[in-house]
Amino acid sequence: MNGTMTKMYATSSGMPSVEVPKDNPVSDILVDSFGRIHSYLRISLTERCNLRCQYCMLQKFWCNQDSSNWWRTIRKDIDEVCLQLSNLPGLKTLAMTTNGITLANKLPRLKECGLSLLNISLDTLVPASLNS
Repeated sequence: MNGTMTKMYATSSGMPSVEVPKDNPVSDILVDSFGRIHSYLRISLTERCNLRCQYCMLQKFWCNQDSSNWWRTIRKDIDEVCLQLSNLPGLKTLAMTTNGITLANKLPRLKECGLSLLNISLDTLVPASLNS
């Protein structure tokens, strides 16, 4: 263990302890129950969506809300947000998760604005299931 100290974390998976460099201690709050160190920041810019995937939406939520508020175009300024974030000092990666519905016309500009990784969330590969 040259130049490292070992922190012991109780894990539900029985994984070995995590070795952390002495000159870069990690707060316990950044280590999950599997001993993984979180090295990124995740920010949700909006909880609105233009789909109603079963795993995201609770039926009682949709019964109690005016759904017209949720179908408007999502974050019209997302390219500007990406541009501002990509200019932050020390930022190595700018990633986004999307359902891909409006991606075709936005992707070139998002790439220009510094987007470097893209996660596409799929509810189904069966088109008929999207309408049910």
